[in-house]
Amino acid sequence: MNRFYDDHGNSIELAKQLGRGGEATIYEVQGKPTLAAKIYEVPVGDEKWEKLSVMIAFQNERLLRLAAWPISGLRARPKGQVAGFLMQRLVELKQIDDLYGVKTRLIEFPQACWPFLIHAALNLAKAFSVIHEFGFVIGDVKPQNIAVFNDATVRLLDCDSFQVTAAGKSYPCDALTPAYAPPELQNRTARIIRTPTMIALG
Repeated sequence: MNRFYDDHGNSIELAKQLGRGGEATIYEVQGKPTLAAKIYEVPVGDEKWEKLSVMIAFQNERLLRLAAWPISGLRARPKGQVAGFLMQRLVELKQIDDLYGVKTRLIEFPQACWPFLIHAALNLAKAFSVIHEFGFVIGDVKPQNIAVFNDATVRLLDCDSFQVTAAGKSYPCDALTPAYAPPELQNRTARIIRTPTMIALG
C-alpha cells in the first residue's frame, strides 16, 4: 500500500524508500519534497497513538527546527487505525559519529576544524535543552539518532521513541541501546520512566 491519509483526511502517496529501521520504513512523499512518511511494520496501538497525538499537538517552530518531529498521523483509510506519521524530510544528513570519528571526519567533513566541532557540540547541547524544556526525555541516545549537517547544525531523529509526559501521564521511551545507555539503565527494561540525567553518549 502506498496511499495513506493525514489527520485532516488529505491523501498522502508514498514514493521512494529513504531508509528502514527495526520497526518502520521511511519514504518520500509524492509531490511534497519537504515531507517524509514513517510507516510502521505493525499498526500502532492505542498507547503509541496517544503518545504521537501529544507530540503532534506540541509541534512548534523550535521543535521542528531541532528534530524530525511528528506533524500528522497517517492512516490507511480516513479515520482508520494509525499506521505511521508525517515529518519534515531531511536531506544531506550525516550521523554524528561521522563527525567525531577522526577517519570518517576527514571524508565526510573535510572542512571541520575545532570551531566547527565546538559549534556542532553546542548545537547538540541546545537541542537536548529544548527537548527537556518541553518535558520530553531523549531515551535512546545513540549516534544513529543524531544527524549533523555541513553547517554544523544538528537534528534529532527517531523522535517517536522519546519519553513524553503530558497531563500527568507519562509515555515511556520504547527503545534502549545498551552500548550508549548510562550505568543506571543497564539490564533494565526499556519502559522505565527516565529523567533528563539518565542519558549518556559513548
